[in-house]
Amino acid sequence: MATPEAVEIPVNYTQPWQGFWINLEGARYYMVFYWNSRSEKWYASIGKTPTEPIKSFVPILSGWILWRQLRDDSLPPGDLVVVDSSTKNIDPGRWEFGAGRRVSLIYYAAVVS
Repeated sequence: MATPEAVEIPVNYTQPWQGFWINLEGARYYMVFYWNSRSEKWYASIGKTPTEPIKSFVPILSGWILWRQLRDDSLPPGDLVVVDSSTKNIDPGRWEFGAGRRVSLIYYAAVVS
């Protein structure tokens, strides 16, 4: 059985709002990440294009698999997992979420047999 490929999503923690294209398992998606200072949380959205969202405004919660409860063939087939490198599963603050930070978003490709 093959081990799923893991890819860190390149979120830039210095940008409180960012949108970018990313290829996941041969499909192209537009992802948006933003910091909401009122709720003091990071949020994520994913879409086919910047104007065609599949799922929007999902909070970044340590230890969670984003969109796990949503069954939609438009979403990537693997899992987007919010990982806290401290292993304490504490939600990220303003400067703690992104590539190489305490909390990052890792995509685990679906296992194909």
